[in-house]
Amino acid sequence: MGSQFFKDLLDSRVMKYVFLGGPGGGKSELAIHYALSFANLQRENIHFFDMDQSKPLCRSRDVKKELTDAGIHFHSGEKFLDAPIVPKGVEAIIADRKSRIVFDVGGGPAGACNIGQYAELLSGPDTVVYFLINCFRPFCQKAVHIEETITAIKRVSGLQEIEVISNPFSGAEATAKEIVLGHQRLLQMMEKLGMSADLLAVPEHLWDGDLFRSGRHVFRIRPRVSIDSGE
Repeated sequence: MGSQFFKDLLDSRVMKYVFLGGPGGGKSELAIHYALSFANLQRENIHFFDMDQSKPLCRSRDVKKELTDAGIHFHSGEKFLDAPIVPKGVEAIIADRKSRIVFDVGGGPAGACNIGQYAELLSGPDTVVYFLINCFRPFCQKAVHIEETITAIKRVSGLQEIEVISNPFSGAEATAKEIVLGHQRLLQMMEKLGMSADLLAVPEHLWDGDLFRSGRHVFRIRPRVSIDSGE
């Protein structure tokens, strides 16, 4: 996990990473991957907040032990109808400039409301806000759907600067070429919206050196769930 991509992030000014997105987009997988990658390189002062209000395929709280065993401070509030309530102490930890923090915030626009109360603290250059898109999932297959979701999330969260991560993983039968085609499909939709997909996540078992090049915009992940296309 200690790729150059994450080493570069550690050397940057960014200390807070907010992951937004709907069910099936890979948001929790990416949040977990980021936290573990940071822990593999720097074990101190890494915090993970499970603020996912949906019932996703991959739940951060289900891998709490793996995260804590890696030296990560895991935070999750009490549950209501199996969804975690906002954990305590968020504001104090956000204010600690020595802490590297990963927020798993799910449930689309409804879940984004939870992070909105901290918008002022998460609007500086030390924060990056990611929106995960898997173009194989429902409601991410048309440009208009993506635009509606991003607009709604910005409105309710108060977070206006959002980077898009393309995560075109269709499931256990996916191929490297499908990852490329899925990413190209998303790029075309984003171009229609006057936007871009800033990063591409590629499952490590599908990594093909002829198709992908590690760098600032492409990185490998380890998928934790298998999903179908939802079509």
